[in-house]
Amino acid sequence: MKPEYYINLLIEKSNDQAIRLAELDNAIIGINQNGLFVYDYSKIIDVFTKQGMSADDAGDYIDYNVLPINAGNGFSVVYT
Repeated sequence: MKPEYYINLLIEKSNDQAIRLAELDNAIIGINQNGLFVYDYSKIIDVFTKQGMSADDAGDYIDYNVLPINAGNGFSVVYT
């Protein structure tokens, strides 16, 4: 779990248009040059598997329910 002060610092530095995904703070790895949150794909998988999903189900969920809300704006996802 990331320290709360780290997340709060990123929130302060983020763009007003940045999308903060619910319950995925532990997957945030920083902000990009536009002030948008950058999420680590494998860490998003970890969050969902800790909630009881299989890794395959988590990947499918992310691909069909998380990434489409981005549409190229609001946040970035890094594949590691």
